[in-house]
Amino acid sequence: KALVNQLTDSTQKTALLANVQLAQSLLDATKPASNVNLTVTPFKIGTDNYITGQYTGDVAKISLTVNGVEGVKVPVTPSALKYYAKTVILKDTDNVTLTAFDKNGKILGTKAVTIEKQQVTTGAITSINPFKIGTDNYITGKYSGDVAKISLTVNGVEGVKVGVTPPDLKYYAKNVILKDTDNVKLTAYDATGKVLDTETITIEKKAGVTGAITSIAPFKIGTDHYITGKYSGDVAKISLTVNGVEGVKVGVTPPDLKYYAKTVILHTTDTAVLTAYDINGKVLDTETISATK
Repeated sequence: KALVNQLTDSTQKTALLANVQLAQSLLDATKPASNVNLTVTPFKIGTDNYITGQYTGDVAKISLTVNGVEGVKVPVTPSALKYYAKTVILKDTDNVTLTAFDKNGKILGTKAVTIEKQQVTTGAITSINPFKIGTDNYITGKYSGDVAKISLTVNGVEGVKVGVTPPDLKYYAKNVILKDTDNVKLTAYDATGKVLDTETITIEKKAGVTGAITSIAPFKIGTDHYITGKYSGDVAKISLTVNGVEGVKVGVTPPDLKYYAKTVILHTTDTAVLTAYDINGKVLDTETISATK
């Protein structure tokens, strides 16, 4: 080739260079293959998406042949084998071979792929305790089998999936189950997200819901920001009504009452009433607030 390059440009030179290139290609094709080694991870039907593995040598592309039908050749990244196979390997009896090629398309090696059956998971919700509104914070129960996560669906809206600790089921529900008429279901899943079991949860009202505002501190206009006080019983929310206009209901933190009032109680003549509600919105108590300057 070096001698041909010394010639003056001409049709003959172009033809000679083409012949040199052809000769080089034929020579490359006769060279022994580099030391190629293919390692392929067993493919799990129903779990894996890709054939994966490792290689050594001058591999440039790979293809997958399933039951005699070869797929497209795809390039490899250094040392890693990866070929999408979820939609073509469907049975553990499929005959699957991975083939490695060099940059010229020459076969460097083949490797049979081991196919593993999908593991069949089973599991069940064995018991669920009735949920008492106003008393319980969590759905609790027991399970058996391959349950990995659970979710809670209230009135058709499913919450996030959370893990379980064998053999217990526990799901926070205080802020989503609000009425005894709510439709509530607990669903159990395996590690892949497959539904294993679903159970309806019994919702019980809290018997004899009572509560009271036990104390309210006088509100000093121009000094205080909040109405403060104490409560007892089943109070869940409070509201402030000033001159007949009720504000939003806000939650309470046992046993304290706290409601922002700086911008609504402006005069000592204002009529201000604090109202306490249970979790279902039932009025449990009302108290008039003394406003001073």
